[in-house]
Amino acid sequence: MALDQRSEVINYAMLERQQILPLSARIQKDRDRGLITAALVGQAVSAGADAVKKLIAAENKKYTAEYQSGLTGMFFYDQLSVKSAFDPIGMQFSGFTFVRTFTNKEGKKDTALIARFSLDVDSNGVYDIFNNSFFRLKLDSIEIRYAKAKVASSRWYMPWTLLQKKDDELLNVDFEIAFTTNYVNKQGNLFNTMELGKFYLTIRNAPLNKNSPGYVSYYQDLRGAKLDGFSFLVPRSFGYYFHEGDFRECYSKGLYNIMIKVKESSKDKFVDHVIMNNSDQIVDQITNTIKSGTDKVMQPGE
Repeated sequence: MALDQRSEVINYAMLERQQILPLSARIQKDRDRGLITAALVGQAVSAGADAVKKLIAAENKKYTAEYQSGLTGMFFYDQLSVKSAFDPIGMQFSGFTFVRTFTNKEGKKDTALIARFSLDVDSNGVYDIFNNSFFRLKLDSIEIRYAKAKVASSRWYMPWTLLQKKDDELLNVDFEIAFTTNYVNKQGNLFNTMELGKFYLTIRNAPLNKNSPGYVSYYQDLRGAKLDGFSFLVPRSFGYYFHEGDFRECYSKGLYNIMIKVKESSKDKFVDHVIMNNSDQIVDQITNTIKSGTDKVMQPGE
């Protein structure tokens, strides 16, 4: 894995619209869009959708493979802060790249998978960072060239030593990305390996043969996809800095770690299609039911 760090990743010029509306404006806005309570409940249900989308089940290890990597001891901000533990100014985390390599049959290092993830800094993402102290990720690009899991095809192949590629070789891949931190607050409480958040990316039926029809377009269509989940900003540890012959209170540059787990499967039966194919519909149905709860009473079996 490789981290993408920049001195300033936030475009502050995006923060132009008024953020705090007067009560009269909120009342009029609610009248225009309907009951605010229904909208808020719907948002809460949508936020919980990530829990529905579970991943590949390792029912048969012959057709599944898992591996992981990580980055530790990194700084989330480019300077100290005298404001608070969640001061977002100076964020230098803008994304990271994950690469899996292997030694091919010629004894040379080859690339099996490469994926680039970045901070989601569209208009909503920027406000989430400043207003709610959390951030989201998106997929910049991904390409899968070889599978570690055994690929189901008309011939049997050993992982890492594919003699040729069949047009029907497809792979399912799940990414789980976790952010953790270690910090101390102003009261002297120590927090060790605290989980800040998790992200999930599920890829289904990804082609492995570069010469197969649709290979290029498949991976191009994945670009810009938003990952499920979110993470809180990395809290800054309380400490002191030296200034004009004395020590003053401050907050650190935010120590954090990234751990990424990848699971592959080439067999459809090892993927929970009932959940994966219907999770969005399930959540939409729950949301619509809550929003229209006063209009419709659910019957048994619905």
